[in-house]
Amino acid sequence: MGGLLGTVYNNNITTDCSVSDIAVSSNATREYAEQNATKMGVGGLFGSISTNGNVVGQAVDCKVSGVTLGCSDDIKDLVRIGYVSGGLYGIEEFTGPSEEQMVVDVEISGANSMPEGVLQPQSGSDDAIGIDAVAQVGNQSFKSLEEAVKAAMEGDDKTVTILKDMTVATWNQIWNIKGITIDGSGKAITVTKAIDSLGNNDAVLHSAGGNTFKNITFDLSGIEKSNAQGNRAINAAAGDTIDNVTVIGEEHLNYGITCSGTDAADETITISDCTFEDCGYGVYDSEDGSVENVVITGSAFTGCDYATILRGERSRFTDNTIDNGKLNIMKPNQTITGNTFTGESRIKFYDAGATFKQNNIGPDSYLDFDDDVTGTVDVSKNYWGGGAPSEEQLGGADSAGNVTGTDVYYMKATMAEEDLNTYVPPATEPGGEGSSSATDKPAADNVAATGDDSNMMIPVAMAAIALVSMVVIAAARKKQNR
Repeated sequence: MGGLLGTVYNNNITTDCSVSDIAVSSNATREYAEQNATKMGVGGLFGSISTNGNVVGQAVDCKVSGVTLGCSDDIKDLVRIGYVSGGLYGIEEFTGPSEEQMVVDVEISGANSMPEGVLQPQSGSDDAIGIDAVAQVGNQSFKSLEEAVKAAMEGDDKTVTILKDMTVATWNQIWNIKGITIDGSGKAITVTKAIDSLGNNDAVLHSAGGNTFKNITFDLSGIEKSNAQGNRAINAAAGDTIDNVTVIGEEHLNYGITCSGTDAADETITISDCTFEDCGYGVYDSEDGSVENVVITGSAFTGCDYATILRGERSRFTDNTIDNGKLNIMKPNQTITGNTFTGESRIKFYDAGATFKQNNIGPDSYLDFDDDVTGTVDVSKNYWGGGAPSEEQLGGADSAGNVTGTDVYYMKATMAEEDLNTYVPPATEPGGEGSSSATDKPAADNVAATGDDSNMMIPVAMAAIALVSMVVIAAARKKQNR
């Protein structure tokens, strides 16, 4: 669908034509759009340019101004849109001139409305051909995220910025991403049916390490059952940082993010400020624990069967929220602090040596212990609701021999030092600021410390009487010795 022509065919040359102040939109049915997906284009001049011939069409000395372009919501994932044309269609391995070469001296001005994310070029710019861009690297825009990722890995500019929401039925996995940043800029990738990975784990993005993924939403709530080791948003690798990513799942989303490492020492994957909804596992750490430091912080897990199973030797799980989910703690050097567990969340220990402090454990959340745990888990300095942990919170009557430190707990959820039930204010020197504990002083001092000066008369008078008695006795003895 074009402002001038629907399609430019072989040998068509359009010269000195203008299109202005019009709206061009496609209201094709979904069925039609799927049957004609290769040529579903909307453009200011042409809907599409055919490549089925040795001599393709061309536009020369044309003008586009004040156009509004669009399509119905039902087909927006199938329609390409551009100020000049919706792009090329026809021969898959077309080796002829590029669209830029077919569009000569076309002026674009006052183009006032485009769907969100579509590149909006200015007259005379390098992008004046009107690309329906989904991503950008530097000043270069791309019609597919995969093309943008490839350009970033091969070029000097290592940041891919996603420009528009993407919705597809079947997503072709982007494989072996390495050493770049993908910034979703708040946009969403929605897959409604399946991820095609050619059997290499059904991940939307497959990392080879050293990447940053941020500000992206993956909506996989409508996805069907995986054919290759489980559906997931990101297959993360050593050196990756994943920040402010949201993963929305449902019945067939096995994992939000999976973690994979190598034989190298001291590898790290960091996951921060992320949201996981309705995933089998929010974060799945590989069973061999090859990433020694899986750091999960500031994230929320809702409706996930497991938040995670911590397998990395020094993994950290801090300042997260789990609602009705499970957390497995596998190694002695792991750290679990500052978390909030709500609903019927379960925290299971497979080793007694992990650091477990300043967590807020709700009334229906509880601890659990593997049968092979040796020693006791120190559960002191956590918040259990204001008092000591209940038998149910500790995992029931059979768990009594698995824990220690139940008599040291926070009385307030703020969990400041003074909120501990064992807190004793520090003593100060006389005349200094602060308070002193009377229990730390000798008995005589306790009397004086009441603040009532009259009480001082009792010990002073007793001392005077004793002194007089000593003088009288000494005088009597002296008289007897004379």
